[in-house]
Amino acid sequence: MLKNYLKIAIRNIKKRKIHSAINILGLAIALAAFALIMFWVQDELSYDHFNIKADRIYRINTYIKQESGNDIDMAMTAPPLAAGLKQLPDVESVVRLEGPGKNVIVKYNQNVFNENDFFYADSTVFNVFTFPLLEGNPNTALKNPFSIVLTESTVKKYFGNKEAVGKIISINYYNITHDYVVTGVIKNIPHSSHIHINFIASLNTLESTDPKFNLYWGGVSLYTYVLLSKNSSINNFNNKLSGIIKHYMGNEAAKFWSLHAQKLTSIHLHSHRLLEIEPNGNALSIYIFSTAGFLILLIAIINFISLSTAGYTDRAKEVSVRKVLGADKGKLVIQFMYENFIIIIVALIAAVAVIEIILPFFNSLAGKQLKFDFNGSVLIITIGLFITLAAASYPSFFLSSFKPVLALNKSAIINPGGISFRKGLIVFQFAVAMALIMCSLVISSQLHFVLNKDLGININQTVFIPLRHPELRAKYTLIKNEFLKLKDVKDVSASSSNPANMNMMNSLYYQDKPVLEIKNLAVDYSFIKTMGLNLISGRNFSKEFPSDTCEAIIINEAAAKKLKAMDLFDKQFEFHLANSKRTGIKIIGIVNNFNYRPLYYPIEPMILYLNPDEYRFMEVKVSSRNLAGTINALKQKWAEAAPNFPFDFSFLDQNLQKEYESDKRMGNIFDIFSLLAVFISCLGLFGLVSYAAEKRTKEIGIRKVLGSSVNEIVILLSKDFLILVIISGLIAIPLSYYFVQKWLEQFAYRINMNPLLFILSILSVLTISFITISYHAIKAATANPVKSLRYE
Repeated sequence: MLKNYLKIAIRNIKKRKIHSAINILGLAIALAAFALIMFWVQDELSYDHFNIKADRIYRINTYIKQESGNDIDMAMTAPPLAAGLKQLPDVESVVRLEGPGKNVIVKYNQNVFNENDFFYADSTVFNVFTFPLLEGNPNTALKNPFSIVLTESTVKKYFGNKEAVGKIISINYYNITHDYVVTGVIKNIPHSSHIHINFIASLNTLESTDPKFNLYWGGVSLYTYVLLSKNSSINNFNNKLSGIIKHYMGNEAAKFWSLHAQKLTSIHLHSHRLLEIEPNGNALSIYIFSTAGFLILLIAIINFISLSTAGYTDRAKEVSVRKVLGADKGKLVIQFMYENFIIIIVALIAAVAVIEIILPFFNSLAGKQLKFDFNGSVLIITIGLFITLAAASYPSFFLSSFKPVLALNKSAIINPGGISFRKGLIVFQFAVAMALIMCSLVISSQLHFVLNKDLGININQTVFIPLRHPELRAKYTLIKNEFLKLKDVKDVSASSSNPANMNMMNSLYYQDKPVLEIKNLAVDYSFIKTMGLNLISGRNFSKEFPSDTCEAIIINEAAAKKLKAMDLFDKQFEFHLANSKRTGIKIIGIVNNFNYRPLYYPIEPMILYLNPDEYRFMEVKVSSRNLAGTINALKQKWAEAAPNFPFDFSFLDQNLQKEYESDKRMGNIFDIFSLLAVFISCLGLFGLVSYAAEKRTKEIGIRKVLGSSVNEIVILLSKDFLILVIISGLIAIPLSYYFVQKWLEQFAYRINMNPLLFILSILSVLTISFITISYHAIKAATANPVKSLRYE
């Protein structure tokens, strides 16, 4: 019996080549797209789950309520907090991390590198996190000051295949150079971690060099993680955290300061606090892509159902004859399910081939290291296969339900309900496809907006060079003068932070009271000119006014507005630096508001001040001509002025663009899957128009004999389908508007919803649909009417 079913199935698939090919191609692409999206979603949801005790690990965050209303929510805590946490019975272990250090200078023999992802950590780091040691003892590896653990890839970089433990490397960090003993080697940190580490040095190093390190509760400088004991209540633990603030900082501080424990596995998708270790993912993207994946699969399933039920008149007589000859409904259902199963299996094999081919490209696009491993692949494809087979049951039961008497009467089997059902499916799938296109266009427009918006600061053609070492800062003036000798160098400046992405925050004091929370940036005399800022009023810093080095500040428009509202604009202020306090501070100028952080964040009050001790970066404005030659010239000048330090540089505009990398990737992926949705929808439309043209062959022939033109016949066959596409567009507009509005909320600066984007989406899909329809419509309209009438 099964052999007979197989023969019949193959015969029917061959008979309906176009419909079968469309079903296989559509399902294969949809299953591949669904699988890739689910791989991505699975990877995003897996962050930090590699830690064996992940369900009991929490990070402590700090929230500071400000009288000004600019509350601060940070991922960091004060150094002494760990001692207080250890007193709580719920806490099994505590570990603190300091970092991630960027542009840390590491030397071994003659090798000198600028390294990133450098951390200090308590020796308990191996009790909390699952960082397996390949060499060394986890109990003692980070116990002593100036001991350090490296990852296996870092070891290979410095020592090749030689043993690393016991080797001594020189590290400059925190402006101090020390020798460190390698005491351990850990496996490379998995990419699905919110912490990526190359070096872990003993936190005792900082404690031994600063006796007050564990005493200052007002400084928020470390990441603190706790491992709670089994069966601990997180709600009870959070309540106890408020008691720690009261006990160590006093009741007054407890009015403004609070601590909150956040589960380790929720950090990547649900934490976007100030001073995160690195940019995290976004839970919204999970929902968006999961929905997109299921919708693409649903569109392919709709095509499958539409094409299967569209051919019901062809199968009606077959079903009737089989029933008259004694076949029951169950056997007919099995037969049709068998046919559908063959199509789905072929589609599944094709989907696997597609995944294998495009997975490397998808990884590059998504910035992932996804693998087509057995367990995850089987689970995801099984889900898709189950959904597809469930959908295949509808046409199977539908076709097997014909009554012989009605089915043998050709006029009786016209089913208006079935036609309406297929029209509804067309509207639904094109509404989904157009909603995805609309979302894609809005995302692209927003990304174009943030990448091209006038930031109020000129970061183009700006070479950004770190000055981490005190010796480099001491040579800043020498290096600057040497750079200025180059013909393609327009200007040179220095600052304490990245002027396009700065987080440094402080308070401006008046009569010993904080009056304004501000962003602060130490700059040199030429900073405003170099970075293209506009001095709205007052004057720039000048060497003609020696007091500028300790008494002058320049504020932005936002700060000026706040101070004027408080009637404090012309007053003298205090400003607290890291190791000193400046008094008698005067405002000497106002610069235009400029975006000193990515456009996710609004412009807040800020000040510029002079302090060479805080310079950490150089900004070199260069000409756009012969850029490679200019960089080589800068490198040569650097080697002459600072031969003991590597020349490390980047471009400010490229650094800023990296902040939008996750959104750009999401936009690129969304573009591809939106186009796939339209393609799969048009595949189904192509099949339905083909079937409609075939069924109206006699009508078309008669119309041509009676004088109908080709255009009239094309319109006849096209208009009903195109009307359905237009209806789909009208449904898609509110759907897409809701989702993109949610996505745009993460940006402080965003585009206005332009109706043209939605109209353009409808017109583009309408055009593609018309081209799809026109092939069969023109083919039918230009056919010889004699042959058309002979067909019947």
